[in-house]
Amino acid sequence: MPRIAQLRGRRILTHRVIVEVHFRGRALRRHYERSAEAARGWGPEVGRRYVERVGVLMSAERVADHTLRALGLHPLTGDRAGLHALR
Repeated sequence: MPRIAQLRGRRILTHRVIVEVHFRGRALRRHYERSAEAARGWGPEVGRRYVERVGVLMSAERVADHTLRALGLHPLTGDRAGLHALR
């Protein structure tokens, strides 16, 4: 399975953490934007799920959203504190 996307939490004045999605490379962004390329590169099932999951991340307003918890979102520690990952 490809590395999906990296999440960075950013604190704002209300102490809520908002979601920013950063892709590790151009290919991952292109696969999200053009689902046919994702299906061709990773197969139809993996490509479809990749696009769906990144879409959920893009549509989330806060890291605390229930839809993100369902994806297995968890905070990282150590030198990656402030970032989140998917299980």
